[in-house]
Amino acid sequence: MGILIRGTVLFGIAGIALHFLLGHFEKNWQRKKDLVDSGKIPAKEAILKRKYEQRSRSSSGNGEDVDYWIELMRTDNGDLIHRNPTFDEWDQMAPATRFTVYPVEGEYFIPVLDTGGFKEAKTGLLQLSFVPLILVLLFGFGRKMFKLVKPDAAPHVRKLSGASSS
Repeated sequence: MGILIRGTVLFGIAGIALHFLLGHFEKNWQRKKDLVDSGKIPAKEAILKRKYEQRSRSSSGNGEDVDYWIELMRTDNGDLIHRNPTFDEWDQMAPATRFTVYPVEGEYFIPVLDTGGFKEAKTGLLQLSFVPLILVLLFGFGRKMFKLVKPDAAPHVRKLSGASSS
């Protein structure tokens, strides 16, 4: 039982650490979004050059994983921008689709693709990281309660014997 508790505590600590890491990403994203929204960064235009799939062996070994990628090209200087959108976003994009992009700190912020979503991920990850700990505590509590109520100690429980004396 001790190793199970240690494992669940480590799992919880890892979840908390990932929660704070996602918080860092969220602050970074929000800072870039605020810069774009303030109008301090001029908008540039990019055009969808190509869409492609990148296939790899599944981590479980059963089949393959598919990542969907797009390659955008800035119309003013020819810079290439690669993004990994969701399948639904990727599927809806037509060739020569135009995007508004903002060069921020050596990267490109694309409002239609860079939508955030860190709060939901942080909350879900934090909740998920504590599920094993709660289950172990409930299991331990249930075992403790089961040990407290013994058949000998309960007067309303009769012992059944192999032979009846009637």
